Amino acid sequence: MKKMRSVPFKETMTTFIVVAVVVLLIGTLVFPSLTVLADDDDEEVGVPQWNEGDRWRYRDEIPMPEMGPLETVIEREVTNDHVQVNAHGEGGERESYDTYEVRETHNPEDDEKWEADFYYWKDNLAQIYNDPEGQVPSAYHPPIVELDFPLYVGKEWDGEARYFENPGDPDEGEHPEADREYAFWGRVENKTTIEIGIGEFETYMVNLTVIAYDPDTEDAQLHRYETYYSPEVKNRVYTDIFETRALPEDQTGPGDIEYDEAPIGNETLLEFDVEPYEPSDGREESLLGVGIVLLIIGVGSASFYIYKKVKSSM
Repeated sequence: MKKMRSVPFKETMTTFIVVAVVVLLIGTLVFPSLTVLADDDDEEVGVPQWNEGDRWRYRDEIPMPEMGPLETVIEREVTNDHVQVNAHGEGGERESYDTYEVRETHNPEDDEKWEADFYYWKDNLAQIYNDPEGQVPSAYHPPIVELDFPLYVGKEWDGEARYFENPGDPDEGEHPEADREYAFWGRVENKTTIEIGIGEFETYMVNLTVIAYDPDTEDAQLHRYETYYSPEVKNRVYTDIFETRALPEDQTGPGDIEYDEAPIGNETLLEFDVEPYEPSDGREESLLGVGIVLLIIGVGSASFYIYKKVKSSM
């Protein structure tokens, strides 16, 4: 009978170190991947990718107390998912934006339908430029940021924007001044489920306040928007619009000016046809796959190493 020989302490320690390193490596790769995936999916959403052919249809309602709401059906379809737009500001300044071209059709089944091409900045879906049928084009530079991606509860942002009714052509010596100037403040208030006619959607509720100032008349208007953004839809599913107005004199005291917030419209999603939403960062899922592969390789290698050591000691 062959005698068993003792395994030197050095070899035993080497085996232990190899197994420990493999386990440590697996732990640092696999477990953080699982944690980050859960947190990211639960707490924030990145800017969606629109594709040519994506389509949304909305019902726009404007309250008319004496005759009932004025309704318009608006269809928006992505006709080009990569258009470079050069915006021109005061003094001839320029900035290039990577945008989506979206054809907007009002009352598409009506003989009096109206169409326009809108261009939305890929970074945050802000409107940059529009070219309406039978009218002069207009532009925002910089734009009003209604959704500052990534969205998460408590996210806040603010900024200034300028609107040019006719941007002109700086190459022809045209350097228009802004027709309106804006200041805006946004905040993601919460995540909530909203039910509309076509179903229930998990949404981020965004509260946006916009002040518009006319340099010519020095008039200012304040609007507030409560927007419900759905990652599944890759767009808004519902928006309420409010305007702040001065109350009539018969409702205020002498010399007093008081303001009231009044609803002036809403927009509701009627149907949509888009490619499924994919998070902009798939890093966590890919790392999870790498961790599992390393786990299999590591355990297999360690087992084979230990097996050889034990066998050689017999």
